[in-house]
Amino acid sequence: QDDAINSEPQFPGADPRSVRAVKNMGFAIGHDAVLSTNLINSFRYGLTRIDDARVGVTNSPYVEFRFIDPFEGIGDLGTFTSTRETPTHNLVNDLSWLKGTHTFKVGTNVRFTRIPRTTNDGAFNNATINPSWVSGIGRTFAPGRPTCTTPGCASVPSVATGFQAGYADAWLNILGVISQSRLNANYSPTGEVLPTGDPVVRKYASDEYEFYLQDTWQLHPTLTLTAGVRYSLFSPPWEVNGFQVAPTVNLGEWFDQRAENMRNGIPSSQDPRVQFDLAGPANGRPHFYEWDRNNFAPRVSIAWTPQAENGFFGRLTGNGAMVIRGGYSKVFDRIGHGLATQFDTAGSFGMATRLSSPFGAPYETNPAVRFTNINTLPPTVPAAPAGEFPATPPFEAGVITSALDASITTPSAHLFNAVIGRQFGRNWSIEGAYVGRLGRDLLVRRDLAMPMNLTDPRSGMDYFTAAQQVILATEAAGGDVSPVGPIPYWENLFAGAAAGGLTATQAIAQAFDDAAPDYITALWLMDQFCEPACSTLGPFAYFNRQYDSLAGLSTIGHSKYNGIQVSLRKGYSAGNQFDLNYTLSKSEDLGSAVERGSAFGNFSAGGYSGFLLNSWDPDAQYGTSDFDVRHQINVNG
Repeated sequence: QDDAINSEPQFPGADPRSVRAVKNMGFAIGHDAVLSTNLINSFRYGLTRIDDARVGVTNSPYVEFRFIDPFEGIGDLGTFTSTRETPTHNLVNDLSWLKGTHTFKVGTNVRFTRIPRTTNDGAFNNATINPSWVSGIGRTFAPGRPTCTTPGCASVPSVATGFQAGYADAWLNILGVISQSRLNANYSPTGEVLPTGDPVVRKYASDEYEFYLQDTWQLHPTLTLTAGVRYSLFSPPWEVNGFQVAPTVNLGEWFDQRAENMRNGIPSSQDPRVQFDLAGPANGRPHFYEWDRNNFAPRVSIAWTPQAENGFFGRLTGNGAMVIRGGYSKVFDRIGHGLATQFDTAGSFGMATRLSSPFGAPYETNPAVRFTNINTLPPTVPAAPAGEFPATPPFEAGVITSALDASITTPSAHLFNAVIGRQFGRNWSIEGAYVGRLGRDLLVRRDLAMPMNLTDPRSGMDYFTAAQQVILATEAAGGDVSPVGPIPYWENLFAGAAAGGLTATQAIAQAFDDAAPDYITALWLMDQFCEPACSTLGPFAYFNRQYDSLAGLSTIGHSKYNGIQVSLRKGYSAGNQFDLNYTLSKSEDLGSAVERGSAFGNFSAGGYSGFLLNSWDPDAQYGTSDFDVRHQINVNG
């Protein structure tokens, strides 16, 4: 394959925003050997290579106008340059030994993958004309506001209260105030700052080994039993040149400790500190997660063709025209590269630093930050800090990012099926089957730093219960908090909120009502800014001090699929064939997103299907899968 695919232009008549080059290839060779009259060996080797490159228009530092599309698309998603190759070497060998009524098989399947990848996304500093980044969020000099002291300000009409945000957005764009500048610094494993514009280069690797042993035993000409076991060993992915970091604490265990603490009334401010250090074999350190060496997959199946020449069973079975089959197997999923790529892009703190110029400065009065051209940045771009490991994410900075849960194990599934088929005359046949699948240890996204459902030790009530009670009571009173009675949780933990004739419960009720329906904002203001008051446990009793949100993929999911399949077929004869298939099924799971998806879930399915809304109670989200299709009918002829 050798294809060049142009993306759409930013505007009609312009050049493509990017050009994608796809040059995939593959080949395979094999050798079959008859070693003796009852011993056969088959060997296969294959190489597949996915070669996908994108050349975009963004190739230098750039300035963006917020809410205004860039003319050439510079800085937009999909306009950066990247390359990715996925060469996979696959070796397969099967040895068959025929002995009486037994056919023994033993074999192996080995895969080696090395994935070089480059990208300049995150390699360039940039800046934005962002009205929300200046003091007063762009409204300081709006006519009609007391802060507008510019000569002539009082002689023009005041900006309407409901239009101040719209005024600020347009005014700062017209002035060209580059209020927010951003540093994108990348580092080597030794802490050296890489030159601005140098692409980020990674090469991830994985090795996979599988072995199996199987016996097919023909107990009778009409009855065959097959049994075997497969062993799989998949390495965690690693970066071959040492560009790999991982949290110094197991974030799955860290989350479990937070859960235990919240049940005992211990605040989130006591969470252990999270740091990142070099990881992987190239650095002589542990992998992202441990090897899973317990992946044994048993399999068993049976096939029976009942025979009866006369009577009811003879008519039922057609004397060899019926077949009954059934089986069970356990299978293991292959994971790793999608996790590593996502974590490397968004969660490798210390390998990359993203810093912005200070928030809330009076940039409108600074002539040095005015727009001159799309590639000239203001002098407010922060300097790159020194690189060192272990690296510690900042405290109380409202960080929202992703990381890797080192508690990951290999996802697996138990498969079941039972089939009855019957042939009739004139090449007609009918078949009915049950198919089932039980998924275990499946990948699900969750917020490892989710605000605590903190328990009040005195009343025994948890936050979710107390919040629901006060919100429902306020709604029942039509938003009037005066009838809301005291709730022990708020009176005990937020006694300092009582003021202005309101009890602590009423003050909290007012805070929730002001933020409705975004109730998490009310908790954020209480817990981090003491508005109207912090709890008696101090700030950050609910939120983690380092992360407002920390998305992670964890193998805590489970799923269930049950299906009934019915098929009516007519084999090819007299120049025609026909089949009618019907499936009745139901699929349920905790989350239906794929491992390579967005860190905070895939919203295209119409909801938060790929991310747990409540990390503290995962099973509350268990329900019908996004891809569930209850009835499916197809006809071919």
